[in-house]
Amino acid sequence: MRQASQERSKSFQTEQSAYQGVSDLPSLLQQLSLEHYADCFEKEEVDLSTFLTMTEPDLKEIGVNTLGARRKLQIAIAGAIEQKVGILTLNSIIKLSNYLVIFG
Repeated sequence: MRQASQERSKSFQTEQSAYQGVSDLPSLLQQLSLEHYADCFEKEEVDLSTFLTMTEPDLKEIGVNTLGARRKLQIAIAGAIEQKVGILTLNSIIKLSNYLVIFG
């Protein structure tokens, strides 16, 4: 039981960090072993930026019919958003610290 929990946790972390270093959607799909869905995204003209805004109903609508695949994709989207928010927060802190040095 514990081993299964650890494997799920490891899988979640892999999917969540899959976005790091990826510059296009086909590469992301390949990292997630979901490259067979590339045609669904291409047919609907979904690029990486658009992909990051997709919801579960959106994924279902374009043909990602299996629950497991949708979950993997949603975890990757959440990880990408979390990463972007972290970068934005870090940039805000740097700008604020620069402001304090100049005007403090």
